[in-house]
Amino acid sequence: MADGATASTNIRLVSGDAGAAVAAFLGALGAGMTFAQLQGRLAGTLVWVDAFWLGADRAWPRLLPTVAVAVLVLVAWLAHRWGWLVAVGGLAVDLAAYESRLVDSLGVSGYLTLLATCGAAVVGGALAAFGVADRLSRLAVGAGLALGMFGGFLALTAAGIRAAGAPRMNVLVPLVLCAVAALVWLLRGVGRAHPAPAAPELPAGAGASAAPPEPGSAADPAPPRRRPWTTPAMAVGTALGATILYFWLWAVLDKLARAGGGQRRFDAIETLYQIGAFTLGVTAAAVLAIYAYRRGGSVVARWVLVGAAAGIAHPILAGGFGQPGLFGRGGSAVWLAVGAAVAGAVAGAAVSRFSSVPWDGLALATLVLALLFWSPQARTAFADIESFLRFVIASAIGFALAVALTALATQTALRGIGGPGEVATLVGQGFVASLLATVVLFPATLIGVGRSSLGLGPVLTIALVAAGVLGLYGLGRAARALRRAIEAEARREAT
Repeated sequence: MADGATASTNIRLVSGDAGAAVAAFLGALGAGMTFAQLQGRLAGTLVWVDAFWLGADRAWPRLLPTVAVAVLVLVAWLAHRWGWLVAVGGLAVDLAAYESRLVDSLGVSGYLTLLATCGAAVVGGALAAFGVADRLSRLAVGAGLALGMFGGFLALTAAGIRAAGAPRMNVLVPLVLCAVAALVWLLRGVGRAHPAPAAPELPAGAGASAAPPEPGSAADPAPPRRRPWTTPAMAVGTALGATILYFWLWAVLDKLARAGGGQRRFDAIETLYQIGAFTLGVTAAAVLAIYAYRRGGSVVARWVLVGAAAGIAHPILAGGFGQPGLFGRGGSAVWLAVGAAVAGAVAGAAVSRFSSVPWDGLALATLVLALLFWSPQARTAFADIESFLRFVIASAIGFALAVALTALATQTALRGIGGPGEVATLVGQGFVASLLATVVLFPATLIGVGRSSLGLGPVLTIALVAAGVLGLYGLGRAARALRRAIEAEARREAT
């Protein structure tokens, strides 16, 4: 009887943990959908500001990306175990603002600020839940965010186009999903401390835990000391710097364009704008990735670059301002992409614990090749494989996001960083990079899409980011090999 009671207790414990992980996955799925919508809102706002609101009275909307980043990292840092409740609150305020037509009393700038704040709070709440979760729930949150950022967003878009209240449904569906996560959290006990994430048990030679940690990484027994506020400050400072430089670039080129000239001069200014925007986006991602590498090692830095690549690809895939996007606005092509994204995310989560292969870099390289085949010249020669290319593109993005996010839970990248808030804000660097990449590169990408039905600028930029991911993987392997050699030499001298 005693053995039976013990077995029954163990079963209940495992079942409770699995149920919490499922609820966390659903909440993260809703948060990922909200993040994709936040990207589109902020990017569209900046396009309208650049095109029509050039006066000083419309300067505030240009700072909305910085406001969103500040809210995201502060909520991730401070919410702790209240993350899901904060996410539900943000979505509830968003829905109430839409239903009450609050835009009439707040004005355009105030209403846009409210939407940016609510959306960022939702993502920050999910990250806070990631920071305090156990290993299984972290894996679920990472997988849910990865799937929601692309596959869930596509499904929401495809289904919402046919609904009479599409804007309402775009908020209501994530609200229900996050409410499920918050309800399960409440049923488990308000304020109950989650167990510390256990170090993963990986087979020898298969994962990062079987190898010595990278020198200076979070898994190093003596990592570099940091103050807890440096990670949020780095994210906000990078966002503010990117916003100011983007505004300066636009102001200078707009002044040159208004000076007059022929079509050749205008085309040259447009080309300079594209080059400047893509350079700025890559620089912001590089700054965040370097900080992430110094703070958490190559696994965290690779997630930052994967997030940036997803942000660069967002305008191509989602479209906007007359451009339907790569998968259109509905029909079988969109649902094929949703299925491919789900398959890619499942495969990415399954292989993320095996760090002997740079899965994320290979997925981005596959994405680049597929996008190159989607160019007008290649599509003429390979018109019969368009559906296959759509499948490859969607599955590659879903795979890259899932493998990069879930690797943070299945490997030792976040071990020894600090408290839950520090873990959450460090993971949030990838979302900051993705958001800045979309906002800064959205107009330039649309210009390229309008010119050539795709535009090589974003594709080449993603290729550069993929090279960075592969380079970080090689750097991490080299650091671990050097560490092994030093430790082996020390043991030989000791004997």
